[in-house]
Amino acid sequence: MELATTKTAAPTTVAVTTTTTTTTTAAPPVPAASTALTEDSIAQSLAQDRPTIDAAIKTFMIWVVARSLTSSATDEDDSTSWNAQDAQPATVAQASSISNAEALAYARIVLQATNRFQFDESLKSTSKVAAVTAQVWNGLLASQQKPARFLGRIALRHAWDGIVVDALQKAAEQTDTSADDSSNNKATLFIQEFGQLLKEYKPRSSKSDASAIRKEKDSNAALIWDEPGVELERRRERRQLRAEEAIKEEALAAEEKMTPRIEEIIEEEEEEVAAEEESSS
Repeated sequence: MELATTKTAAPTTVAVTTTTTTTTTAAPPVPAASTALTEDSIAQSLAQDRPTIDAAIKTFMIWVVARSLTSSATDEDDSTSWNAQDAQPATVAQASSISNAEALAYARIVLQATNRFQFDESLKSTSKVAAVTAQVWNGLLASQQKPARFLGRIALRHAWDGIVVDALQKAAEQTDTSADDSSNNKATLFIQEFGQLLKEYKPRSSKSDASAIRKEKDSNAALIWDEPGVELERRRERRQLRAEEAIKEEALAAEEKMTPRIEEIIEEEEEEVAAEEESSS
């Protein structure tokens, strides 16, 4: 996708054209407010931000279903995390099992709400990044394009507060709660957890050393927003490093435990030798 910003005497407009070229560059960091940013550089960062929103929603949907299938009742009870403000479980895992069809329906609600959302004029008076995000997003809509196909996490963070209101409303309208109101609860938790992981995600350096990786915690947000497979590989490396460290600690503890006994044996042998020398003399 190519984004071109044209400035005239009238308010800035954004022209959006699409190509068949697939961008595979890594997700750029959120532009820092302290750097001298141009509208073109911000627009380029938004265009190159990967994974795209629709790809992240798909990944989240697959992960939720897989987690539901592999989690036992004990696992779910142990992992319950309650939100003190709204007294609701923090993840969709607490809303019993979730089927493929349910997850697909909830993902569609989020995706459709994303592609319906339009920024209002108020963002033009906020930060430059927010203003350009609004221009690019609305420009895609004006060009009959879907923002979720072209934009990623940076843009979604600016839009999410508006999207989630629409998504939750549509979830309440579309889910059938006549027989079991847990259906609406699962849809709500699905949407809320996706937003929670969006806000929790913090980009990490791909050049972290072994010590830094070992100290990291598993990040479900990274499963969704990192490049595919990156977080899983870091988890494998982290477990391997911790296992190697545990083996070394056990070996050291065993060595320390044996040292006093070895010293006792040496002392006993020295006493025996001394006693033999005295008796022979």
